[in-house]
Amino acid sequence: MCKYEVKFELMLKNFKGHTIDFDLLENDYKKTILIGIQETLTSEKQIAAAKALYIHYAAVRLFTPILYNMYMKTK
Repeated sequence: MCKYEVKFELMLKNFKGHTIDFDLLENDYKKTILIGIQETLTSEKQIAAAKALYIHYAAVRLFTPILYNMYMKTK
């Protein structure tokens, strides 16, 4: 397993272990993004696609921490 696969699996585990109360969030772009992430976590096909993008495209790896931090900091 390459280092990007290991990192992706760790982030995925953290994403799945984090819950967000979407009713407490304002209806704005951030809520839309967070809902999209949440829905992706329930689809194995979307997870596989996200993993492939993360492993093979440096630009995706640069952008991912923004989404990860946004999701993990939201209660």
